[in-house]
Amino acid sequence: MNIKDYRELDVYKRAYTLALEIHKFSLSWPKFELYENGSQIRRASKSVCNNIGEGHSRKGVNEFKLFLTYALASAEEVTICLDFAHDCGYGTEEQYEYLFNGYKTICKQLMRYMQSLIRKPATGNRPPDTVL
Repeated sequence: MNIKDYRELDVYKRAYTLALEIHKFSLSWPKFELYENGSQIRRASKSVCNNIGEGHSRKGVNEFKLFLTYALASAEEVTICLDFAHDCGYGTEEQYEYLFNGYKTICKQLMRYMQSLIRKPATGNRPPDTVL
């Protein structure tokens, strides 16, 4: 399968869906958190998607790997923000576990994708046609 659009990547689809859920979830927090941890988690969750998309549009595989690294760092940032929210008592245990496990899955997918890019020699300027 030829990946011409980052939106075809499973990792992007999962990251986008979870970013929407994080957005809605964080808006239910106390008002004073909307501009503190709430803003931080919303920006970090959207950054995962943004970096996958931006990296895919870059000219070379090495640049794409760099942006996947940024996406991975943002996904880990989301898990830290979720830990703070959980420990502050925001949301339910089920919401926390669902979102936390979702972002841990994204981290694993990004790591596997980066490893596949390392193992495969680059052909041309586009990232390899790997669907996660």
